[in-house]
Amino acid sequence: EQGISPATEADGMPALHCAIHGGHLKMVKTLIEKKSPLEQLNVHGGTALGGALWSAYNAPLPAHLEIIEILIEAGAVVKEEWRACINELRQKAK
Repeated sequence: EQGISPATEADGMPALHCAIHGGHLKMVKTLIEKKSPLEQLNVHGGTALGGALWSAYNAPLPAHLEIIEILIEAGAVVKEEWRACINELRQKAK
């Protein structure tokens, strides 16, 4: 295929991380379908899921919880210390 790599970075932020922070659900889905690396670290040392959790708490957008669920379903590593935060976000969404 032609185009840019799904692992492309701008200023130390992978494309997937930028789409997550901006709440761009369709772009997140597309990047995951194109095999964007879920565990690629950003300039702050965070993974896609870690960044999604940070964004959900610090710059919340309506799509963040769905993005978190998509990342988990796609196989993102869930650190034990994140489980309570994820559950809290799920409870708030009910």
